[in-house]
Parts: sequence; C-alpha cells; structure tokens
Amino acid sequence: MASKIPRGLAVAAGACLAMGLGFVCAGPSSRRRRTTQTTTPSSDSILTLEPLLDRLDRIEARLSSIEARPIQAPPSAAELESRMQRQAKEIEMLQAQMSEARQKEADGDVARLAALFAEVKHPLLTGPVVH
Repeated sequence: MASKIPRGLAVAAGACLAMGLGFVCAGPSSRRRRTTQTTTPSSDSILTLEPLLDRLDRIEARLSSIEARPIQAPPSAAELESRMQRQAKEIEMLQAQMSEARQKEADGDVARLAALFAEVKHPLLTGPVVH
C-alpha cells in the first residue's frame, strides 16, 4: 500500500511534466489553433480570447528577442579608468563654475548692501539733531 502512493505521485508528476513540455514545444501559434479546434465556444468568448492570445504572442516574441541578444562584456579596467578621469574633469569644471557663480552672487550682495548703507547713512548724517 505504501509503495503505491509514491508510484502514483511519480506517474502524476510525469504526466504533468509531459503536458507542460507539450505546450512549450507546440509554440504559441499551434496553441491558438488547438484552442479553437478542440473547443466550440460561442462567438462572444472567441472575441474576448483573441486579444489575449495576440498579446501573449507579442510577449513571447519580445522575450525571445531579449533572450537572443548577445550578452555584452563588462567594460575593461582601462575604459573604466578613462571614464573616471573624464568624470573627474567634469566635476572640477562644475565646481569652478559654482565658485564663480557664488563669487558673482557675493559681489552683487556686497554692492546691494553698500547701496543700502549709503541710503541709510545719508539721512542720518543730514537729518536734524535732536537734543
């Protein structure tokens, strides 16, 4: 009795595996034909299944094209070094531009403050003296 259970499970697993391989080997186009031939659904259900099957075909085609692409090799150490040097130069240029912009802003602030002080200083010096 106990030996029949594992044997039954093995047969069931084999049957499932065979069916799965049959679906994979058949491909998307035969899957659609078989679905429409073996079943006799109403015209409404065919209309609702057709877009889904078309979408499934497109997804499978995209996956196949992705799998067929060659794998790109990682960049060499020399390429990485040159990239790092280029980026370091760009960083230095950006830092110089930031320093220049900050200096211009500071010069503008100083000029505005000097003008404000001049405006405040003039009425204080020329105004009446209160005793």
